[in-house]
Amino acid sequence: MSLQGYDFDKCNKLFLEQLRRQEYSKETIDGYRKDLENFRCFMRTVISKEDFSVDLINKRVLLDFMDAGRVRGNKASTIGRRLSTLKSFYKFLVYELDYPVDEAARIRTPKVYVPLKDILSAAEVQRLLQSAKQLPPCYSLLFNALYYTGSRLTPIRMLEKQHVHLKEKLIYLSEVKGGKDHYLPLHPHLKDLFESYFTEHLSTTSNYVFPSNRIPSQPLSASDIRNKLRYAARLADLSETITPHTLRHCTATHLTIQNVPQTKIATILGHADLRSTMRYQHLAVEHLRDSLDLL
Repeated sequence: MSLQGYDFDKCNKLFLEQLRRQEYSKETIDGYRKDLENFRCFMRTVISKEDFSVDLINKRVLLDFMDAGRVRGNKASTIGRRLSTLKSFYKFLVYELDYPVDEAARIRTPKVYVPLKDILSAAEVQRLLQSAKQLPPCYSLLFNALYYTGSRLTPIRMLEKQHVHLKEKLIYLSEVKGGKDHYLPLHPHLKDLFESYFTEHLSTTSNYVFPSNRIPSQPLSASDIRNKLRYAARLADLSETITPHTLRHCTATHLTIQNVPQTKIATILGHADLRSTMRYQHLAVEHLRDSLDLL
């Protein structure tokens, strides 16, 4: 294939197909798609053409793309994520389509400090979960499952009945980021909630623990869950900026404060890299009190 034959749109389509083939989550694929569409729109303004070949992209163009994001006021984390998407795209071009040069590899990923978002105290989480009891039972259980497993939204939203093992007190999360198998012990409180839900509320027409009301063969949508969580937060007189990922941060933070080793927290959260978990370590400072009291 000549360099001119690497049509960007065609390569983009093949790249997304490869992600689906590798069983990336829908949310992850949508994220890649949006980032590449953003870059496509940038290229349109640069070359004033609808269609273009990958050979028109070089290091200078990629740097200009990053600069354009800064001018528009994009967050550093957003700019870094879009560069990461382009790096993945170029790896696909080189390894799968025999493109001769990885232009994105020549750009260093900017270091981005991402501060921990405000999290809820343990008492506030319990207040939120208590307020969720005013919602349909599926949402109350789902929010509890997010907190008592520390999971991302997708594995819980896609949870199937066969993956909740009440007798063994285990839960299997099959849609974990990176495609890894992930088993966790069921918290006693969560086990009781599952038992009650399965007995009293769950329909037998769906394989999913949290089926959609409109289409039982499908799980609840992520947007619906986020909306219901904001509503529960409002009922609990908490900030409506709470998201499912907030509960994941709460789990990690509360375990850290309880002096649970970071290696165990990393396993619970499914972090492949311990550095992702170490960001919570600064919250566990009680063991330093005796030393500071000597001053």
